[in-house]
Amino acid sequence: MPPGPQGGEAPELRASVRRTAYGVVHVVADDLRGVAFGQGYAVAEDHLCTLADQFVKVRSERAAYFGPGPAEANLASDFGYLALGVRARAEAAVTRVSPAVRELLEGFVRGYNEYLKATPPATWPPACASTPWVKPIDVVDLFAHYIDLGLVGLPQALLATLAAATPPPPASTVAPAATVDLPLTAKGASNGWALGRDATTRGHGIVVANPHFPWEGELMLHEVHLRVPGRLHVYGASLLGVAGVLIGFNERVAWTHTFSAATQSTLYALDLDPNDATRYRVGDGFVPLEARDFTVGVRIDGGEVVPITRRLYASQHGPIVTLPSLPWTSSRAYALRSANAENETMAELFLRKMTAGSLEELEAAHREERGMPWANTLAADQEGRVLYMDSTRVPHLSAGALARWKDRSGSDLITRSLADRGIVLLDGGEADDSWQPSPDRPGDFVVPWAESPRLARTDFVFNANDSYWLAQPAAPLTGFSPLFGATGVPQSARTRMNASILGGAAREVAAGEDRRFDRGELRAALLDGRSYAPEALGDRWTAACAAGGASIAPACAVLAGWSGKFDTDSAGAVLVREVLGALEEGGPGLYAIPFDAADPLRTPRELPGDDATRARVVAAVEKAAARLAAAGLPLDASLGRAQFTLREGARVPVGGCRDGLEGCANVVRYTRLASTLAPPHPRGPVQSPRTGLTAEGYPINYGTSFVMVVEMTDAGPEGEGLLTYGESGDPRSPHAVD
Repeated sequence: MPPGPQGGEAPELRASVRRTAYGVVHVVADDLRGVAFGQGYAVAEDHLCTLADQFVKVRSERAAYFGPGPAEANLASDFGYLALGVRARAEAAVTRVSPAVRELLEGFVRGYNEYLKATPPATWPPACASTPWVKPIDVVDLFAHYIDLGLVGLPQALLATLAAATPPPPASTVAPAATVDLPLTAKGASNGWALGRDATTRGHGIVVANPHFPWEGELMLHEVHLRVPGRLHVYGASLLGVAGVLIGFNERVAWTHTFSAATQSTLYALDLDPNDATRYRVGDGFVPLEARDFTVGVRIDGGEVVPITRRLYASQHGPIVTLPSLPWTSSRAYALRSANAENETMAELFLRKMTAGSLEELEAAHREERGMPWANTLAADQEGRVLYMDSTRVPHLSAGALARWKDRSGSDLITRSLADRGIVLLDGGEADDSWQPSPDRPGDFVVPWAESPRLARTDFVFNANDSYWLAQPAAPLTGFSPLFGATGVPQSARTRMNASILGGAAREVAAGEDRRFDRGELRAALLDGRSYAPEALGDRWTAACAAGGASIAPACAVLAGWSGKFDTDSAGAVLVREVLGALEEGGPGLYAIPFDAADPLRTPRELPGDDATRARVVAAVEKAAARLAAAGLPLDASLGRAQFTLREGARVPVGGCRDGLEGCANVVRYTRLASTLAPPHPRGPVQSPRTGLTAEGYPINYGTSFVMVVEMTDAGPEGEGLLTYGESGDPRSPHAVD
């Protein structure tokens, strides 16, 4: 690609960018700045509009370019990012990064800007062609984007309300809420497998990466191969706008990530001064909230941009937030603290991972940087050793704070309701409820490294978004902060399916007679659509159906003939899904054998054989058949007939399960885990809330994304990769529909 001078005394940069089949990007350069220059240019070429929108967001400029937005959503975004101090933190942080990270950041920025300079605005992708909001960026913009990506696990319902938190009128009263009535979690999903020498055919380490992430928006992945001779050689995928590789391998180690069950933020309840709702209790006295005025520009009718100023408030624990069920009243307010809003070392961590020469070096990067925002890590090396870590930035709380929170979770409805949604509510007036300094890093407040879950093995470790507890079922992990997630609780059907494939009943089928895996067997096991439902329900559900009489006999015949898989050609899979959803809608008490913490991967299981259960199955089959009829689908419809994604107006059949009773490794669904202003993948009214069935079937915009199976052999890495939705977000590119 051409050199990219940026004016002034900036040195000329060069990089070789080559695209192979399907537009996959390979970059070679003489130094880190050059290789990031090439990557930044290529990512801008593939995803310019999406990235430019994110830079507008972290600059708090959405309202200035796009107006206040529906229900003032753009204003809420702009003020919310100012309240969290994302760009202000980035301005300070970029002065403290290592020289090597500075090289990466500067190179990526210059590559992005060089693409803008070299490409006429009228030829940019249609969504942003010739628009004023696509403009050059600087290193602060890019680092602010990093911080923002670290906030993915932060409940978006809270983030969106930062700008709306205003003191109540004097003497106002609001009845306390009984429970929190909004879904607060914004968690993603994934499967991650690391298999060691005791579980693989050739005795090497193998990593299987299967992140379930959006197929649209800023959380799409981009496949890339980066090489700086003698310094960096890495392959994998990265989130848009991140220099380097987040999931992948170098010549010595491979790694992947799954969304952690841990929480990286807390809410604080603030008891207010009865005479002044801007003062809150700390110990035996009251202190004022910090008030700051923020100003943003807002485009109004006619195109004029006018300034709007709002006064926002923060406590020592963080900014004030509100929800309909968590209002700021004359007696109570709520503050949010996020460990990832304070995360300045994610870039340092991933550079060290990309250059790690061993598992020890990879682990040391996690231990010393503490920059992992919200994901578990699973890794393997050439010697057939594997490693699991949840090194996410979990708040460091005292034993007393944890004990009080546990007590309140059993007695206080708000605390319990928030806990059910993964949010920890603490007492903002209790000094001991404050986050405690970490002994590992001055100025940090996350759980010490020695108290974070880790496990090294030579057989296998895995994670499917339940907690660290059963990373290796033969060696359960316990005794860690409850903020890392629960132990001794029922596991998801997908966790149970993962465990069955790797070490349980399905292993013999998946691994063959030798019960050791090669890459091909792992790839097939990951994507073959095998469902856990038959293992969980047993044989009684089809027998119960058959007892329902002639009216449902055709549906029962389809259920009995189902292959047990959710592949595109699986006849009856749609009916099975709707029956499972209807059974779940019937409430608890579905299984004859209840959950047993001593047998967590085989319980609960088996339908009871009583009349009430048979009636429940019959009712579920009737409801499922009616829903299929309303959607215009026959009882024996194949999954590919109903489940699809849209690419340039064409329906593309998609295999895979939804999370829940189906329990496949290969997960797909519809969700809106994106902050872009681009229109989302269309979906009509949902007829079945549990399954997502619409009149068009099951639209899909989320799920299996970058699939990687890589073996770390003595001769170097060997593997395969697949980016589900292709390299390019430009609809004019042939790679937009790969």
